[in-house]
Amino acid sequence: MPNYVKLRPFDDDGNLNMVVETPRGSAVKLKYEPKTKVFTVSRSLVLGLTYPFDWGFIPGTKAEDGDPLDALAVHDSSTYPGVVLPCRALGVVDVSQKGEKGREENPRDRDAELARADG
Repeated sequence: MPNYVKLRPFDDDGNLNMVVETPRGSAVKLKYEPKTKVFTVSRSLVLGLTYPFDWGFIPGTKAEDGDPLDALAVHDSSTYPGVVLPCRALGVVDVSQKGEKGREENPRDRDAELARADG
């Protein structure tokens, strides 16, 4: 299996490459582990819930938390973990998450991260 985090963030047509980690319809959150080059179960969702869209990351980027930039793809097709989707960025989400010391910022600053990855 390839090391997905080492792929380029953009394809030859200028689209973002998004690696699917957790596909739409999944009842568990999957996470790609670059060291072992496999997808592992991170956690289960509450019984009866599934992911409504594909979640993954943009390879070749690095967010403030040290992981590749997170991404969500809204489309009509079914996928599976490891599929690389050509995408267009439609927006940026600024979120916070539970940390060791309570809530902490987890910014999703696309422009800064993509500039770092592309430059």
